[in-house]
Amino acid sequence: MPDPASHVNANIVEFLNHFKASRLITIEQPNQIKKRSDSEKARIAADKKLQRENEKAFHDSIIAERDADKEQREAFKKEVVQQV
Repeated sequence: MPDPASHVNANIVEFLNHFKASRLITIEQPNQIKKRSDSEKARIAADKKLQRENEKAFHDSIIAERDADKEQREAFKKEVVQQV
């Protein structure tokens, strides 16, 4: 990259200085890494399983309602066709 001092245009100098500056973000890490215990892992797995089961039951109920609505529409269509 060109040196900012070699330019006279203030916008170019500002641009070059911006990209010349160090922009690394440093994050301090603790000395000791926390590891989850087996009981905590089992609790998390159980919570996730329960959440999956609840969501599956919810989606199954939506599918059942949609199928029931579809059957009602089909029955209505048959009645209308028979009347005509």
